[in-house]
Amino acid sequence: MHMSDEEDCDDLPSINVNTSANITSSFAMPSAEELAEQRARELERERQLEQLRQRARDDERVAELRHSDSSGSEGEQALAAAVTALSVRAERPPAPRPSAAALWEALLPLLPPHAAALHAWPGAPAVHALTAALAGAAGAWPLDELLCAAAVLSVALLAHESRCRRAASRAAHALLDDHATSDQVAVLTDMLLTALPSARTRLQLSDALRSGGAAGADCVAAALAGAAALQLLRAPPAPRDLQHVARACGAWGACDAAARGLCVQLAGRLLAAAPGGGSAQARERLLAHLALPPAPAGGAHLPDRLKALVGVSKLKLLFSAKNGDSRHPRPQQDSSTNDGQQVVGES
Repeated sequence: MHMSDEEDCDDLPSINVNTSANITSSFAMPSAEELAEQRARELERERQLEQLRQRARDDERVAELRHSDSSGSEGEQALAAAVTALSVRAERPPAPRPSAAALWEALLPLLPPHAAALHAWPGAPAVHALTAALAGAAGAWPLDELLCAAAVLSVALLAHESRCRRAASRAAHALLDDHATSDQVAVLTDMLLTALPSARTRLQLSDALRSGGAAGADCVAAALAGAAALQLLRAPPAPRDLQHVARACGAWGACDAAARGLCVQLAGRLLAAAPGGGSAQARERLLAHLALPPAPAGGAHLPDRLKALVGVSKLKLLFSAKNGDSRHPRPQQDSSTNDGQQVVGES
């Protein structure tokens, strides 16, 4: 049976199409500039939200530190919390280094007379020439030549504009470890201490020279570190051994925050340089003196104080007699010959 089109569509719902010209709808695509501005606002909100979350995490870590004691695993957890809390804060820029001209001006009057012709530091070419000369040398160098060579290398290790610190470090170890007698090392140490009165500069040169051995360069490094510590503690400048520094550290708590930070670094250098970490008596005396005095009201959790507490706690974990002599580490060559690296307790 044939059905018409109208009969075939009887059961379907009717569709009313409004074609009025007065009703219109359209979608306008935002411009690229508008999309970029919107995305920038979203990113800024995400950044601010992450900052708030990080601040909340920092507050939780500081709260944990306040309620923890210094014994056993709780002390180690507090130490870890303090390290983490400090690591998220903006770090201070590295300590400024002296210029080559200032260093050479301080060293030149102490050098042999024939060095007076060098009115300025000879720079990287002299460092490379010394490296080549040391490669083919044998035996101890004459004192005058050794002092001049060591002065050139010391400026290369310290000056902020130096670009040859690695080569100077290798040459200094070759010179002082293989071509210097113990008497020559002592004379050189006295010359460097006279020319470099700043405790921080002495620490920088000490770090550049130490390698964990017991030869000439490490002897100079230990003497510089000991002298810098005694200078900060306002103690007599000699002797510079661990025992004398340990006795002088009784005045450590009276130093300002910057001096305390340097003292913690220097104490670590001296403990690491002493065979076996030094005698147990001197070691324990030094660690006992490194206890911070009670904090003033509201100052218990200042960054400088927390940083000093972290440094001291690390030294006690490494060198305290209760941890056994096997815990004393062999120090590695410090990368302060490269700019920017900081050590325990750097302030």
